[in-house]
Amino acid sequence: LLPLPPRTIHDAFPLLRRWWPSWDPRTNLNCLQTVHGSARLTDRIRKAVESCEHLEEPTEVVKKFVLDQCRKWNLVWVGKNKVAPLEPDEVEMLLGFPRNHTRGGGISRTDRFKSLGNSFQV
Repeated sequence: LLPLPPRTIHDAFPLLRRWWPSWDPRTNLNCLQTVHGSARLTDRIRKAVESCEHLEEPTEVVKKFVLDQCRKWNLVWVGKNKVAPLEPDEVEMLLGFPRNHTRGGGISRTDRFKSLGNSFQV
């Protein structure tokens, strides 16, 4: 039997906790998708949060934008004001598969996401 996968974002990625802002209440990710947020989107989020650095925390408008996008694209905090999409290895771990389960045979990153998106654990 394989061990149970982590139950929360912080269980799965304990090192990300230090970057997680107090105003982001997410503890779980949305359903796993076969597409992910672009570099342009993550840059827009970083700039939006940095535009409020002089305040104690971002404005409600900025928080709503950031949280909506983070929920939609399953973005996680990987640095100060920086979010990123999950990597295929991370999705494998969340689903309970062994690391590099979908790697090999010249499969692309996109195809790895598709195969993970079409899988489930019994």
